[in-house]
Amino acid sequence: MRTPLVLALLLATTYSCMAEHTLIPITHVQVNDVADMLLRGPTLIPRGIVKIWPLPQCDALVVEGDLQAAGKLRELLSLFDRPARRVAIRLSVVVLPVGKSMEDLDLGDSEPKLSHVQLTRRVQAAGAQVHPATADHAVVIANGASKCIWLADRLARLQDPGAIAVGLDITPRVNADGTVTTFLQYTSAAPDPGVGVVTKPFLPGQLTASSGETIWWKAGDIQDGDGTQHNTAVIITITVLPELN
Repeated sequence: MRTPLVLALLLATTYSCMAEHTLIPITHVQVNDVADMLLRGPTLIPRGIVKIWPLPQCDALVVEGDLQAAGKLRELLSLFDRPARRVAIRLSVVVLPVGKSMEDLDLGDSEPKLSHVQLTRRVQAAGAQVHPATADHAVVIANGASKCIWLADRLARLQDPGAIAVGLDITPRVNADGTVTTFLQYTSAAPDPGVGVVTKPFLPGQLTASSGETIWWKAGDIQDGDGTQHNTAVIITITVLPELN
C-alpha cells in the first residue's frame, strides 16, 4: 500500500498549538489522487491550514488547522469528489459484402441523423450483415473507463469450425461541451486459447459525436472460414447518462 503523502503546507509563519484536526471523507475518487492534486496546486488550499495528509484506509483526508479553513476546503473538494459520469454504449458490427466498403453503400441522406436501428436497417438493406455485439441493450461504463466487448459469438457464423475471436476495446470520454470522444481499438487476444484468431491488424480509431448520436467507424478486414476477406465497420451509439446524486 502506498505510504501516505504528508503535505507540509506551511501557510502560516507561526504554528498554533491550538490547531484542530478535521476528517474530510472522500467518497467517489481516490483519496491519494486528491492529495496529489492539492500538492500540485497549493493555491487551492485556504489560509489557516497547516498540514493535510491522506488516510486511504478510511477514504478521508486529515486536515490540521483552522476549523473555518477546513470547512472551506471541504466545500472546495465537494466540486471534485463527484460520481464519474456514466455512458451507455450500443454497438453493432457490420460485415460487408466482398469488395464493398461503407462508402459504397447507398445509405441515403444522413440528415436528419439516423438512429441506431434506422442505420442498421439501411445497412442491411444494402446487403451487409449486422451483428449486434451488445444485443438489444446498452452496456453502461464509467466515463474514461475502458471495456472490451468480445465479438466472437456474434461473428461465429463466418467461420467453420470455430469462432472468430475479436474484441473491441472502447474508451469513452465526456467532453466539457457534452460531446463524447470515443477511442476504439480492436484486439486479437482470444478469450479462449483454443479459438483461432483470423484477423488483420487494425488501427486504433477516435470518434467525436454528440450524446445519443449514431455514427460508424470503418474498422478493417476480417477473414471467414474459406479465406474470403470482408471489410468491417462498427455502428456505435454512446449516450451520456444523467449524473448520479
